[in-house]
Amino acid sequence: MRYSVGDGEVRSGVLRDREIVDLGTTPPVELLADGGAEPPPGAPATPLADATLHAPIARPGKFFAIGLNYADHAAEAGLPTPEVPVVFAKLGSCVNAPFGDVERRASPTSSTTRASWAW
Repeated sequence: MRYSVGDGEVRSGVLRDREIVDLGTTPPVELLADGGAEPPPGAPATPLADATLHAPIARPGKFFAIGLNYADHAAEAGLPTPEVPVVFAKLGSCVNAPFGDVERRASPTSSTTRASWAW
């Protein structure tokens, strides 16, 4: 995860027992590419309530989504459930921090709320 405390720099960390154990400034995507990271013994920890959480990957180069991936979603869109997944790309700016503001443009006549998890 990525977090900061106060106006401090964005850091990587691991959530353990409602605390974020510090992993330094290496971005999580690089830590995962290297097989993950285990905090060193005695690494500083910050209470989760004192931290500001950031998007796990600041600006991904690619972001793929799957649409109509469950029957209720297809039904509410008035579409048949597809035989194979509907895969589409999104802009990297679609990634947001937990509890971050989401800008909604006034121009659409309708809108649905969707949240996605990315790993």
